[in-house]
Amino acid sequence: MTGGRDSKIAIMAKNNYALQFVIDAAATFPGTISAGIRAITLNSASTMMYVGTFGHEIYEVPIKLAQKTVGPNQPKNLIYGHYAPLYKDNNEAWGMSIFPSKDWVATVSDDSTLRIWDVT
Repeated sequence: MTGGRDSKIAIMAKNNYALQFVIDAAATFPGTISAGIRAITLNSASTMMYVGTFGHEIYEVPIKLAQKTVGPNQPKNLIYGHYAPLYKDNNEAWGMSIFPSKDWVATVSDDSTLRIWDVT
């Protein structure tokens, strides 16, 4: 499996690297901010693919390798991270506060958002 800034995930044969099929993350991932591919892995049964994007998102993608399809369910967003398309800056997180009684963490970033994370 390979992926890149073009938002395409190429699934290739393991014996000769022949292209088997392509997943267009920009069209397949609901609500993605930036579908460029940063990381891909499969679960041990090869039925679920986990994809990290340039938009600092992680998607859980049900996959049927033998049928060369995604599904039957839609990909699910597991997390949205901080992301701002500022090429001159590093999209850094600038603050964090912990709320132990609520199991929350709050963060702020260059993307001008405050995000509340449920750590459980």
